[in-house]
Amino acid sequence: MNKGLSELLVVVFLMLIGISLTAVAYFWSQGVVFNVYPNETQDNAYMRQRACLNIQDINDTHITINNCGSVPLDRFYLYINDAKEDITIPKLNPSERYEIPISESGTATVYVTSNYAESPIVTYDFHEVLTFCGDDTCNGDEKCYTCGADCGACTDWASRTQGAVVSSVSGALECTTWPPTCYDTGDCSVDDVLRLNPPACGCEVFTNTATNTPGTVTVDLGTIRSISKIDLYLQYMVGCSLIYSYAIDLSVDGNSWNRVVDQFSSAVFVSSMSNYPVVNIFATKSARYINIVVQRAAIGGACTSGWVQAKLEEINAYT
Repeated sequence: MNKGLSELLVVVFLMLIGISLTAVAYFWSQGVVFNVYPNETQDNAYMRQRACLNIQDINDTHITINNCGSVPLDRFYLYINDAKEDITIPKLNPSERYEIPISESGTATVYVTSNYAESPIVTYDFHEVLTFCGDDTCNGDEKCYTCGADCGACTDWASRTQGAVVSSVSGALECTTWPPTCYDTGDCSVDDVLRLNPPACGCEVFTNTATNTPGTVTVDLGTIRSISKIDLYLQYMVGCSLIYSYAIDLSVDGNSWNRVVDQFSSAVFVSSMSNYPVVNIFATKSARYINIVVQRAAIGGACTSGWVQAKLEEINAYT
C-alpha cells in the first residue's frame, strides 16, 4: 500500500469512527466490531472491497486490531492511555489480528497515526464495565448472589445463602394486603424475624373460594432488586383457612406483573410449616414489588362461601 493510500485510509478511518462513536459506545461492554474502508468517492469499489481495518473487540483486558480486508495494511501506530505508549504495528496481513493489553481500570485513549497525522479515535472509561451490573458481563466483584442479571442464578445452596435478605433491609418496607378489609398490615412479616403464631403479626389475607377470589399480600422492597429466591413461612391453620395453593408475581413498577411461581394448577396443600419455609427458587428477575397470591382449601360445605383468613408469618426475598 503506498503512502497516499495509507494516509487516506487513516483519515477516513477517523472520520467514520467520529460519526459512529455514540452508537458504538453503547455496545462496548459486550465487545464491538466496526470496519473502516477507503472513501468510496476517492477510490474505486474494488479497493473498497480489498482494504479494511477494524477494531475487533474492546473490553476490560485488551483491544484487538484486525485486518478485515484482502490486502496487507502497511505500518501504522497506536497510542494507549494518557502516557501515549507508542505501539508500532509494522504490517497486518489479511485476517491477521493484533492484541493490545490494557489496564482493568482507569481510562484508555486510543490514537492511530500514519506519518504526520495524529488524531484520537476514542476515549473509554473501563470503570463502566467493572462496576455496572446489567451489562451482560460477570466481572469484577460481581457474583451470582450480588448480580444475578450478569452472572446468572446461583446453582448451589452455599452461594444462595450468601445473598442478602432484601425484604428486610429497611424498616420503611411495608407489607400490605388485599382485600382492604384485612385489619393487619403485617410489617413484621418482612423483618426477618420468625414468630411462630404470634398475636397481631404476619400478613392476614382473606380469600373466597365461592367467588374464586384469592387474597394478595404485596411487599414493597423500596427499590428495584435482583431476586432469585423467596421463602414463605406460613402459619398453621386448619379447615377452611388451610392454604392449599399460591402464586408469586414480581413487578418493577407495581403495574405490570410477571408470574415466577405458580402453584395454582398443582394445588399442592401447604399445611403446617412451623419453622420450615416454603422455598421458591426461580431465574433471577428484577423487581421492586412482590405479590404473594394465596387461596384457602375448600373443605366441606362450610367452606363454599364467604371470606376466610389465611396468614403468612414471614416473607423473605433473596438476591
